[in-house]
Amino acid sequence: MNAAKERLLFLFTAGTLVLGGLTFSLRGSAVAQELTADSKAQANDASTTLRGNPSNYLVLLGQLHPGDTLLLEPGVYARTQKGTGLPIFNLHGVPDKQIIISGPERGPRPVFYASEGTNTVRIADSSYITIRNLDLDGQDLDVDGVKAQGVSDHITVENLYIRNHGNNQQTVAISTKATAWNWVILRSRSHRIQPDPRHNRLQHRNQAPSLSPRSSRTAYHSRSHYHPA
Repeated sequence: MNAAKERLLFLFTAGTLVLGGLTFSLRGSAVAQELTADSKAQANDASTTLRGNPSNYLVLLGQLHPGDTLLLEPGVYARTQKGTGLPIFNLHGVPDKQIIISGPERGPRPVFYASEGTNTVRIADSSYITIRNLDLDGQDLDVDGVKAQGVSDHITVENLYIRNHGNNQQTVAISTKATAWNWVILRSRSHRIQPDPRHNRLQHRNQAPSLSPRSSRTAYHSRSHYHPA
């Protein structure tokens, strides 16, 4: 083989190796991208349980994503410099991954004490949220226990004990006066809610919610009792 042919063959072989290297490199990059995408998808699918207490729960509320649970430890939840009550604004779960805000299943529970001028549990622009295992004490202030203050849908209120919301007939345990649909209330109790003297019966919207014309369904499976002081 003369020198010219040998040089040409070398260049051809080297080019093939280089091209092969580029092809391999591109395929490796594609695989890496696929693995990265799968990892991100798995991370997004993962559900997280955050543990809250009176000092940090307001910050944790803003970190919730579909499927997450905020587990609140027992204790007194009252007004601080950071805020008050349970503001649920712009939180969205999805049908198969609701956002859950809950106290313990057994034993002592978180107790939210009402503050003047602010409804205790306030919900707006939120969907697919479950709130359960909490105590709400209205302290006979002119505020509601749970109130839809903006558009909300697919809200579940479960195993709440709502008391001392009896200062007047406009104060209610659970109110859905805003645009709301597909609310479900399960196994919740109310104590010292204002009775209606005209009919000598319980007067709060736990039994007779006020819904907007756009509302489609609200299911109530509550034990609602009136216990005079």
